[in-house]
Amino acid sequence: MKHNRLSVNFKEVAILALARAESLVTQWLPGGKRAGAEWKCGSLQGEPGKSTSVNLTTGMWSDFATGDKGGDLISLLAAIRGCSQEAAAMEIEPSLAREPGTPRAAPPPAWVPMPRAPDDAPEPPFRHYVHGEPVTVWRYATRDNHTIGYICRYDTPDGKEFCPLSWCRGPGGEAWKSKAFAEPRPLYGLETLRADGPVYITEGEKSADALRILLPGGTVMTWPGGSNAVGKADWAALADRDVIIWPDADPPGLAAGLAIQQRLPKAHIARPGEDRPRGWDAADALAEGWTETDVMHLLARPAAPEASQDRAPADRHYDLPFRLLGASDGKYHYMPDAGLEIVDLPAAGHTKLNLMRLAPLQDWESSFPRKSGADWDAAANALLQRSAVLPKFDPRRVRGRGCWIDGENVVFHAGGHLVVNGTEEDIRHYRSPTGSIYEGALEIRTHGGPPARNAEAARLIELCGLLSWERPISGILLAGWLAMAPICGALGWRPHLWVTGPSGSGKSWTVSNIISPMVGKICLSVQGNTSEAGIRGMLGCDAMPVIFDEAESEDHAGQIRLDKVLELARQASSESGAGIIKGTATGGSVTYMVRSMFLFSSIGVAATKKADTSRISVLNLRKSNDHENFERIKALWAETVRLPAYSAAIRARSLSNALTIRKNAEVFSVAAVDFTGDKRSADQIGTLLAGAYSLTSGKVISPAAARDFMGRQDWEEHRSEEMDSDESRCFSHLMVCQVPWKHNERIAIGELVALAVARESDAHQVLRRWGMKVDDDRLWIANSHAQLEFLFRDTPWSGGKWKLQFARMHGAVKMPPSGFGPACVQRSVSLCV
Repeated sequence: MKHNRLSVNFKEVAILALARAESLVTQWLPGGKRAGAEWKCGSLQGEPGKSTSVNLTTGMWSDFATGDKGGDLISLLAAIRGCSQEAAAMEIEPSLAREPGTPRAAPPPAWVPMPRAPDDAPEPPFRHYVHGEPVTVWRYATRDNHTIGYICRYDTPDGKEFCPLSWCRGPGGEAWKSKAFAEPRPLYGLETLRADGPVYITEGEKSADALRILLPGGTVMTWPGGSNAVGKADWAALADRDVIIWPDADPPGLAAGLAIQQRLPKAHIARPGEDRPRGWDAADALAEGWTETDVMHLLARPAAPEASQDRAPADRHYDLPFRLLGASDGKYHYMPDAGLEIVDLPAAGHTKLNLMRLAPLQDWESSFPRKSGADWDAAANALLQRSAVLPKFDPRRVRGRGCWIDGENVVFHAGGHLVVNGTEEDIRHYRSPTGSIYEGALEIRTHGGPPARNAEAARLIELCGLLSWERPISGILLAGWLAMAPICGALGWRPHLWVTGPSGSGKSWTVSNIISPMVGKICLSVQGNTSEAGIRGMLGCDAMPVIFDEAESEDHAGQIRLDKVLELARQASSESGAGIIKGTATGGSVTYMVRSMFLFSSIGVAATKKADTSRISVLNLRKSNDHENFERIKALWAETVRLPAYSAAIRARSLSNALTIRKNAEVFSVAAVDFTGDKRSADQIGTLLAGAYSLTSGKVISPAAARDFMGRQDWEEHRSEEMDSDESRCFSHLMVCQVPWKHNERIAIGELVALAVARESDAHQVLRRWGMKVDDDRLWIANSHAQLEFLFRDTPWSGGKWKLQFARMHGAVKMPPSGFGPACVQRSVSLCV
């Protein structure tokens, strides 16, 4: 019989072949045998075994060894023969020949499961035609106890088999059929649900029956179909109920519990414990002789869900060697125990290779086994479901190296390990009370040893005080900065210093021989042309001090670069919880939490803005020819800072006193307001003094003692004056700007204003060209003017911001529109001159 492509009706052939499925597969796969509704054999070559399965009811087939599968018998024969589906269909069709004129076969009518069985339904046919009598039968019922159907368990030589029985409607009427319940599928035990009280969920009917024995009077339920059928069950009856889930002790069981928790967000998942055998459940607990007390202890909901004891196991998937950190912005975040570096994966990125970045292949094969290798889809699903019920990932919780206050704990992150309240601890085992995430990094070499005693630590203040300062208080402030630099991440305010002085003042010697050794390896040391981006990238989430030597700005580009570094220092000052967010090339973002104390060193000081001067204390060194004093400095230095053990002892002292230093900083800052006149300056000075005080005492200072100490010092240089305000600085900048004048000379704006007040006509004309004029002894300054914008370029007041500063000055008056040269009419502000 000759065929062509158009003569083969694939749908008809598939339907007719399905009607003769068992006869056909017996011929194609002779070594197999029937198991329930399936034909099982070793492979597509037809030898005995179980690796290949063909559903005789639906025609779907799968070769588990190779991963090949199909949806009908045509594709099965094509796979067996290694030919096209067209060729397979043409081979099958002759054996299904119809009489000429016979209408083409229609699909067999389907039996449709009904929501419940009628009360007068006959007894179901529990005996299976292959498996025989069931070992156990579980009845499913409606809330008002009408029968829905049954789940039957059969023990076979190949293991246990479960078959549902549903009341179905189909050809010829209604009857019991071996079909799954209508979706959404009912819960087992629904008829026992009371109006209140907790509801316990187990995986499987056997476990549910066991838990009912262990908890007499308790409401215990489960769902049909096992761990992969959670989404097909009807959970509406348990909405807003107190639900406790007892999952099987294996990854699929936990994944099922998490899938239920997604549908019932208030549900609590009990933890069977990592020491339980794989698959351990309530039935095993009953067999082991558990009591009701044992079960209630296991299933007890924690009193504080946010407490660390509840969170600790929640961030791990049983014994897989990584933490789940939660999801955010479409990404899922993990931290492998090997390396302790955060791995970010999109949902589609949970591939075999990416998952092996989290754990070795053998761990995946053990946790998510299949007949050949690991079930990567099941693994990815478990991680996605688990992450979905964890708190959102917050990059501000990531903590790098340095010192941190974590609840009541003082934690020093050394890169490869933690020191918690003086005791070394493995990062993987530490449970942060605040949910902080400590990411692994290069190890900081720290020298162990006892903290320095009061008399020994106070010698650092003495050494710093011997340096040739213009003001004696500078030595105390430097000593305070050195004491706090190793614990800067633990401070509420992080003060910065700028050590300056002319050539020959000992600035370089001080940085090289005192500052750098005292801070040690817990520091980022840079110099010269280092950029803000470079510092930020090196710091990441580390809480480490920064020493910036040779912080000079010899040209315009250098000033811009240094301004950005100063901006970074400003952002690092306060503990606001805000981060620096930078975009990435892929359209994402990276958050930097900079918690550093900066120390700049140079001949000149580039910090001139009010925002910088209130956060950076300038310490001026002067030239000195006092050789005897320098010999005293070197002698004291040789006995203290020159010895690595001394610096280590000071750092250990600061670490042990971190909480006290933080409290003392608050006390000193409150007292300092009366001396500086400015809260920000008070925070700056107060924190530095707390650091210095920590070198003499480990106790919390009283407010009275703090005020008494400050009262004995000279704070004139640190007092906030009106002349230091931003508006005064803006006006001063304008007055010193030079513009062209007569005979190719240049003249300062301030001089032009003086000449205009004296009725110098040429001065009036020049001022108008630059957006200013003098009228009735008042200086009018335009709110918007191209020449003024030129004068304020590269300043904080560019872009017309000068008008806001001038409007804040004492005696400022907002003026109506007036002329500032030809065709230039602007609103302005007038000031007394």
